[in-house]
Amino acid sequence: MESAPPHPDIPANVVDVWQTMIDSMSDLLSMTRVTIKHLEPSQLEVLEALKEAIEGHLALIRALGSLERRNSDLARTISQTKTLRGLLPVCASCKKIRNEYGYWEAIEDYIEQRSEAAFTHSVCPECENRLYPELNLGD
Repeated sequence: MESAPPHPDIPANVVDVWQTMIDSMSDLLSMTRVTIKHLEPSQLEVLEALKEAIEGHLALIRALGSLERRNSDLARTISQTKTLRGLLPVCASCKKIRNEYGYWEAIEDYIEQRSEAAFTHSVCPECENRLYPELNLGD
C-alpha cells in the first residue's frame, strides 16, 4: 500500500529526493569526519546545518500534509452534519410542527427530512396507564 504524499502540492518523488539528500549528507558527514582532514570545522558545521535545515523542512512538509488531510476529513464531516436551529412552532395539542411553507407535519417527518435522525416508537408508562388501564402494567 502506497503512503499518502506528505503534502498535496509537493510530488512524492521530490520528497524522496530530499530524503536521499539527507541520507547522502549523513554519509558524507560521517566520511568527512574520518577521511577528509583538510576541511575546516566551520565547513563541517555548514554541512551539518544544511542537513538539519533539510530535515526540518521535510518534517514540516509532512506535518502540514497530515494537518491538511485532517482538515479535509473534518470539513467533510461538518458538511455531512445537519443541525436544526431556531424556534420550531409546535402544536400544543398534537405536537405537529409548522414547516417553512406553513403546513403542519408530524414531528418525526419534520426531523427525519432535515437531519440524519430516525425514529422508533414506544409508549411511556404514563401513556400506557392512560391508554391501557385494563393491563395495569405501570403498577
